[in-house]
Amino acid sequence: MENVWVYWGFRLPRLSHFEDLAELRQVIADHALEVVFLDPLYLCLLAENTTAQASNLYDMGPLLSEAAQACLDAGATPILVHHTKKQVQSNNEPELDDLAFSGVQEFARQWVLLKRREAYEPGSGN
Repeated sequence: MENVWVYWGFRLPRLSHFEDLAELRQVIADHALEVVFLDPLYLCLLAENTTAQASNLYDMGPLLSEAAQACLDAGATPILVHHTKKQVQSNNEPELDDLAFSGVQEFARQWVLLKRREAYEPGSGN
């Protein structure tokens, strides 16, 4: 296939399924993708996995590692888009400790943490 600037996929891979990781590798290779965004990460991690727990570092680490390796093996840099816990103070800058689930903060080698500058005002559009 020819190279494309942006390839949108609307079915998230189930990162705990070997078949989905193989398909992810194939899509990356077919479209010569250089960067892959998995967004939102939480919907990919434990989809249909009834044994792994998001609170268990030893469950999450291998899942994150396999997902990243699938992208890297196919020649793409993975970007994992994740969220913070709801308890984060609105006036503080986000920290890695604020990320939800176990293992994500330990796995991240580089990160960008984003949040609103001001509290959202419902109904204001701002």
